[in-house]
Amino acid sequence: MTTEFETPDFQFAILGAGYAGIGTAIALAQAGIQDFVMVDKDVDFGGTWHVNTYPGIAVDLPGVLYTFHDEQYPEWRKTFPLGHEIKEYVDHCVAKYGLRDHAILGVEILSAEYDEANHLWRAHLDTGHSVTCRYVIGGWGLLQKPKMADVPGLESFSGTVMHTARWNHDYDYKGKRVAVIGTGASAVQVVPAVAPDVARLHVYQRTPSWIMPRPDPPVPELVRKFFRRFPGSLKGLALLIHGAAELVKTAGLVYYTRAPFIVRVIEWMCLLNMRIGVRDKELRTRLRPRSGWGCTFPTVSNKYYPTFNRDNVELVTDGIERIDADGIWTVDGVHRPVDMIVMATGFRGFEDQPPLPLLGRAGEDLRELFQRERIRAFHGASVPVAPNAFLPIGPYSFTGHSYALSVDFSARHLIRCVAEAQRRGATEIQVTEEANERYFQYCLSHMKYTAFYNNNCNAKEGYFFDPHGDVPLIRPSSTVKAWFDNNTFDVANDYRFAALGGADALPPVSAKRRPRWIHLYQLLFRHADRRSVAAAVVNDDLVTSLIGAGAVRRASESILAATDDRARGAALEPLLSGLRQARAGADLDAELAELELSKDFPHEH
Repeated sequence: MTTEFETPDFQFAILGAGYAGIGTAIALAQAGIQDFVMVDKDVDFGGTWHVNTYPGIAVDLPGVLYTFHDEQYPEWRKTFPLGHEIKEYVDHCVAKYGLRDHAILGVEILSAEYDEANHLWRAHLDTGHSVTCRYVIGGWGLLQKPKMADVPGLESFSGTVMHTARWNHDYDYKGKRVAVIGTGASAVQVVPAVAPDVARLHVYQRTPSWIMPRPDPPVPELVRKFFRRFPGSLKGLALLIHGAAELVKTAGLVYYTRAPFIVRVIEWMCLLNMRIGVRDKELRTRLRPRSGWGCTFPTVSNKYYPTFNRDNVELVTDGIERIDADGIWTVDGVHRPVDMIVMATGFRGFEDQPPLPLLGRAGEDLRELFQRERIRAFHGASVPVAPNAFLPIGPYSFTGHSYALSVDFSARHLIRCVAEAQRRGATEIQVTEEANERYFQYCLSHMKYTAFYNNNCNAKEGYFFDPHGDVPLIRPSSTVKAWFDNNTFDVANDYRFAALGGADALPPVSAKRRPRWIHLYQLLFRHADRRSVAAAVVNDDLVTSLIGAGAVRRASESILAATDDRARGAALEPLLSGLRQARAGADLDAELAELELSKDFPHEH
């Protein structure tokens, strides 16, 4: 007697089309995998860099640190690119790897749950449909849900309230009285951008930030042309800048107790930046951070401090008591009338990760698990309760100086796991409890040497701390070690593999660790897994034909053009029903007529 198992709609589903999702999609495409779909609630790619459009938005790192390793970009016009330049890079990656043909945009994922009987995930969409996949990838990133200041009376304010992450460009703030609540990374950018145009600007500061100078020369066209002609030179420059950033951020933050002088030099540079930028001594005292560098998110700016020399700008350090219809009351009894309140209060981060219910084995919600217990994930990529689920930027994965590199490392982790599953004929991948706990204990033991626990940090004020007092945002290791670990972890023993209808597809976990020379061999031939995946049969011909014929892209375009929820659901229905009917041997032409694909689509089922 044979058991019929459900065939997933797609092998891979990437939940999110921001940086994390795009980086993972590139890795899949480079491995020859075309059987994947990307789903995102936004109407375009980019995540944070699509949604965040506030005045002055830019990246806090040189552009070469914000590019994926295999996709260097010679078109940066500024050393620290502006937001629209980052979006241009995103669009470049999307076009080069044909990701629009894989994406369903304008659809929100409400939840996802693991089907243990069929070794697949079901992602429930706001259109009323469900999409199934063998592997789910949480490509939502950390900057998902804006955090609003919890201030009494905010709902009674009669003016305009907006978060920097949801900027309303229809509102004209010129000549208005504006309050900015928060002094983190987004405030450091938006304050100098709006100050010249407003009548009055009140900046409400609770926690002062360390602000380094921003060496931001433009990149001349001649230099960009040179990089286009000699791409290897750009990779060489990237390595140099990565090394400098590793010295500043990784060595300074992660290895603080071994080299505290690095942080002392950085703090001196920040204070010098303040001394040069702010004329008033008393104001400099109020702007000076109370905790050490690294406790709050490090920022860079040449314009923020000089903004406080303007007559129309006021720094407010007294706590906010309440908000009324006309303005803001502080605890010292002063009322400041304003027309607009800008919440520069950041995002929830790991306070609410994952940003949607992700139900693993026995219905265990990963979000509730992270809130109930201390947050942990094996190399930031996977957790035992969620088989076949991978996190591009999970707990303890980010090395601190390059978000793009961290995504690259996690994608490498994923490819190695999939390669092993393909070799074994497995349909389920699950990290072991032992491996997960071992990595977590490594993180805890090394975190005690970091600046977070040795440089006068206040866990209640720190951006990096979670409710448990841990720092899951940062991987306490060098970037080189993170690269080494993701290329050499013992995939055969750190993960359990199983096949549908059978026992484990691998022998029991061996207590004997593999010799170190095998790890070095894997580094030398680290692309072998990628080629192994490419050579294996991981693509469903039906799905890849659909994608190649433009079915997914046209469904997405129809959804974005829909005027109501019913029309949105109707736009997605032909794609999913056509896919499933075709697998059942039905007439695909009739199912996909609305997508105008019948003349192009192959009839080989």
